[in-house]
Amino acid sequence: MKKKVLSALLCAAMVLSMTACGLKEPETTDAGNDAATTDEAPATEAAEGDDASGTEPVGPAVTLVFAEVNPLDTIVGKTDVAFKEK
Repeated sequence: MKKKVLSALLCAAMVLSMTACGLKEPETTDAGNDAATTDEAPATEAAEGDDASGTEPVGPAVTLVFAEVNPLDTIVGKTDVAFKEK
């Protein structure tokens, strides 16, 4: 009998801990909307901006730094080089 009660309490505690630590929607701020994070913002900016061709950068330039330990002649290295070129 004690084992059943103990296992029921442990199961209930486990279920409660999973619901308490569940996924929550990220908090958003109205002032922190960044054009680079939304899909429709660049199209809106290009339509409203002076240059309608959309060739002007929307935000500041971003430099990505990527480190790889594998040689460039492996499949991972070739994939990295292809990513760099694109």
